[in-house]
Amino acid sequence: MSQSLSVESRSQTGKGPARRLRMQGKIPGIFYGQGNAPVSLAVDPKTLVGALAARGENTILSLQAAGSPLDGKLALLKDYQRDPVSRKITHVDFLEVDLKKDVTVRVPIHVQGKCKGVEKGGVLDHVRHQLLVRCLPGNIPAAIDVAVAVTIPANRTARSMARVTVLIGQS
Repeated sequence: MSQSLSVESRSQTGKGPARRLRMQGKIPGIFYGQGNAPVSLAVDPKTLVGALAARGENTILSLQAAGSPLDGKLALLKDYQRDPVSRKITHVDFLEVDLKKDVTVRVPIHVQGKCKGVEKGGVLDHVRHQLLVRCLPGNIPAAIDVAVAVTIPANRTARSMARVTVLIGQS
């Protein structure tokens, strides 16, 4: 159910120590939530990407940090920052989760199928790419599949249709 992620607790905070961590190839981060004091940490970028590969950003992570209060804690990746040029992750925020309490997360939308308007040369305007979902951490869907199907009445064209019916199914 949860992916293991090896992290290191760190005592130094601020811009200087964070830059030194990045020079060593690590990502500085913070762990917070459930009324506990925030804990600074460092994580290897390859380990982080590998842990998130299965279910994306909504993966429940079991933090592994020998001799640290973080060891065995469950967390979600709440936020991250990227370098605007290199696109490398420069900072991560982990939110502590309780498997018995609801969390609110963004879940990606995957459009399935092709509507008749697109088949006739039109364009599908996909406005929303994510939905906010509130559920228990163990029930977070990897994605929400939206089946796009429009039946155009004989007396109308695709351009005159004001409404589009979508069927939402959970994957």
